[in-house]
Amino acid sequence: EFNYIDKLGRLAEVNGKKDLYNDLLNRLMIDTADAKTDFEKAPGWLKKLLTAFADGVNYYLYKNPQVKPALLKRFYPWYPLLWTDGSIGAISTGGIAQYELIQLYGSHDDAVIAQKESVDKNADAMVTGSNGLAFAPSITKSGHAILYINPHVTFY
Repeated sequence: EFNYIDKLGRLAEVNGKKDLYNDLLNRLMIDTADAKTDFEKAPGWLKKLLTAFADGVNYYLYKNPQVKPALLKRFYPWYPLLWTDGSIGAISTGGIAQYELIQLYGSHDDAVIAQKESVDKNADAMVTGSNGLAFAPSITKSGHAILYINPHVTFY
């Protein structure tokens, strides 16, 4: 859920003011209308897959009322299309950085100060790359394929 909240530009609704500029940057870079259009124009097999994904998550939430999402009460089939590269990793911002948005909007607002402190602490921590791995059955002891998920996902 966190990944979708992030790409929808809605983190501040969960985390407070410190994420306003992250949300602004995501809303500048990611257009939900584009994701919806991409879904509508997708080939039938992909629409079916994306719809099954959303239906599965929504059904799980319906059948497990003890599971309380942080924000999203319903998942839509176009959510996975918020990523332009098929990964939850960083989407190219065309060189725009959060600290530049902070400079543009000023530094006296509480949200700006909270975000600036967060950005300053992590200024050099640009995450790139991936370590997802796949091993063919022919080289594993068990004779089964082994798939390792990208370790850069937010739930590790």
